[in-house]
Amino acid sequence: MIGDVKKTALGLLLGLLWTCAPPTRYAPLPPTPKPRTEIALIKGRYSGTVEACLRALGLPYAEFSPEAISGDTLRVFRMVIVPYLSEPSDSILDVLEAFVEGGGKLMLFYSLPDRLAELLGVRRVGYIRREYEGQFSEIRFGKDRPPGFPKRVRQSSWNIYIVEPASPEAKVLARWYDLKGRDTGYPALICSPAGCYMSHVLLEGDLDGKVLMLAGLVGHLFPDLWPAMARGALGRIGKVGEFTSLEALREVVAANGGRAFGLLRAAEQLRARAAWDIRRGRYALALLSSLKARNKAVEAYAEIQPSREGELRAVWLHNAFGVADWGWRKTAEVLSQYGFNAIFANMLWGGSAHYPSDVLPVSERAREEGDQIAEAVKWCHRYGLEFHVWMVNNYLGSRTPEEFLEKLRAEGRLQRSRDGKELPWLCPSHPENRRMEKEALLEVVRRYPVDGVHFDYIRYPGAFACYCDGCRERFQRDTGIKVKHWPDDVISGPYFTEFQAWRREQVTRLVREVSREVRRIRPDVKISAAVFSNWTTARFHVGQDWKLWVEEGYLDFVCPMDYTTDPEQFREWVLRQVEWTRGKVPLYPGIGAYRMMDGEEVLHQVALARSMGADGFVLFSYSPRVAREFFPLLHRGVTKSKTSPPHRWDWASFRLPEGLRYSCGDSIGAEVELDRLPKDVRDFRADVVLE
Repeated sequence: MIGDVKKTALGLLLGLLWTCAPPTRYAPLPPTPKPRTEIALIKGRYSGTVEACLRALGLPYAEFSPEAISGDTLRVFRMVIVPYLSEPSDSILDVLEAFVEGGGKLMLFYSLPDRLAELLGVRRVGYIRREYEGQFSEIRFGKDRPPGFPKRVRQSSWNIYIVEPASPEAKVLARWYDLKGRDTGYPALICSPAGCYMSHVLLEGDLDGKVLMLAGLVGHLFPDLWPAMARGALGRIGKVGEFTSLEALREVVAANGGRAFGLLRAAEQLRARAAWDIRRGRYALALLSSLKARNKAVEAYAEIQPSREGELRAVWLHNAFGVADWGWRKTAEVLSQYGFNAIFANMLWGGSAHYPSDVLPVSERAREEGDQIAEAVKWCHRYGLEFHVWMVNNYLGSRTPEEFLEKLRAEGRLQRSRDGKELPWLCPSHPENRRMEKEALLEVVRRYPVDGVHFDYIRYPGAFACYCDGCRERFQRDTGIKVKHWPDDVISGPYFTEFQAWRREQVTRLVREVSREVRRIRPDVKISAAVFSNWTTARFHVGQDWKLWVEEGYLDFVCPMDYTTDPEQFREWVLRQVEWTRGKVPLYPGIGAYRMMDGEEVLHQVALARSMGADGFVLFSYSPRVAREFFPLLHRGVTKSKTSPPHRWDWASFRLPEGLRYSCGDSIGAEVELDRLPKDVRDFRADVVLE
């Protein structure tokens, strides 16, 4: 009898545990109506991360420019999010003030006009710029944080407003911590019944942490939105790359097997847990499980990407002194460790250089810290990376010494807009500017064992320039045309076509002369350019005729700057660029990693570039965040095995005999004979491309 009772109790206990345990198989939730659009976003600078968080939560929102908002437009919304609002007009403040006074909630980042500060119960007491590297690296929430908030969020801010609560209802939810985990004492987030304020803009990086933070803020103000946010995150789990569901991803993963399959299984189990938590009203837990599930799905997607042979895997780096405070040894070591094979580092501008130049003014920092090209080449070559010197042509930026700028101005070497305004750009038609930029690049090639020289800003700033007196004089001299109404006659008048051709030639001439001289001095050095994505408009708008540079053989490869977060736009750009280059030189699309919120976007664009026929890729730009968040994912598949870039290959072309035809499906063979291999080459591979 006692034994029977024990067995019965044990059975009940096991049944209870089974009932409480989350399932391992996903059961779809019953459909619910699509969430209403209850959030208005004042779009502008720094709104990208907020938008990414809202999309990750499945929260629909309406976008408005600051000037477009009114009492009528905001009346239908419950919340207004303002990622950044620079110098708002009184009328904009009137609208936002009326919105909050009418019961709406305001989420405000960084900018804090006095009128809005009073509404939110926040007092601005000062401003502080970062005093040391990593001072504002994290936003940390206390143990008494409301439900749904993460413990910490990575941020890396460079300055903040110093704020404090100004009313009993306003509370500090989070503070700024530095890179070593020390509390700076400065509030990061203050919330009140009227809304929330963050003392800096919301930056890229740590997207999951920021999604959780934004969800916590929205849920804190509107608890009834938690179900919609949890369901939104659940529905996004399988939307990875070109896939729309975990089931679609599973079909490909199953064919590959390996680690990808285990990662996908983990994603499926986490999805099941998230759905189970939603059914039980545990929305914050469901959101966390959904984010983890999507990360596993992205990792599985990364695992199935092949590591191709003969591909450029490169980065652009604007900082001549290495990434952040890493120095060149760590900069090169990390890049090599993750399977990249080249770097384009910005070592000189139109008016300054980060090495001991005899042609350009040497930057103050380079005078203090030494020759950066020598340092970079040493470490890059030690770690097996190609090093390409990147020059910002024509554009002077902010590094040009004032005395040198005055010299350029006095000699008439600066560009002018159509209305005569001086621009901080070298005029490409001025022979002394062309000589200076050419000699600077040749100086680099003679002095250092660089692998390539890389043009950037090799163009005009826009259609509005250059119309200086020198351009007028040289255009008339070169063409024999006498312009009566300058610049109108060449902008929209009878000489538009002639001027456009002449204008393009001023830019092309530098590319042609540098190409010819570099190959004479050192034939092994590769010549390349970062160019606008759309050649057909760039040749008119900025005088950049890069398709011609490819066709004439001035470049060894080309890197269109295809910076977009829209995969369809990226696909369209690369497809056209493949047509324009047609295998004459390798095509390496530039991917705007700096604009991307998570590694899945980078992986997807690499996959798209490969599928369109590109020969590699370049990420813009190399930073601690890109290295931390994107490199490990790429190294799971895309960059897993080391390889050399195809611009180091020898190319040969031939034509089929006249009259010879093949049909689709026919087998084609090609025989390649070499007299001998170079001493340093042990084997080779022949790729045959038919056009």
